[in-house]
Amino acid sequence: MNISKNQEALLNEILTDGKVTFNDFKLMRDKADEEFDKVVDVFGQHNDFTAFQKSADVTVQLMQNIILDLNRTKLSDTGKAIIVNAMIAQINYIAIGTDFCLDHL
Repeated sequence: MNISKNQEALLNEILTDGKVTFNDFKLMRDKADEEFDKVVDVFGQHNDFTAFQKSADVTVQLMQNIILDLNRTKLSDTGKAIIVNAMIAQINYIAIGTDFCLDHL
């Protein structure tokens, strides 16, 4: 999947130290919104593009909610591993779906 050099540089910079801070998270969210603003300028407000953007926001919010809820419980190391694997599997599914769709563009 090809992304703009600016996005690639930002992603590499954020991931360099192996930790994603809240500021990194907000910066990437804001940059993603800026990219989608360009789509809205061309295709308008109410369509599958904007629904997709909203679903991405909902997906990230749900991931945050899951972690906040789980942090209130006492998970075993095995439980944590199951959660990590399940969440990563879903993100991999989204990544592969993205590649598949963009290959047909």
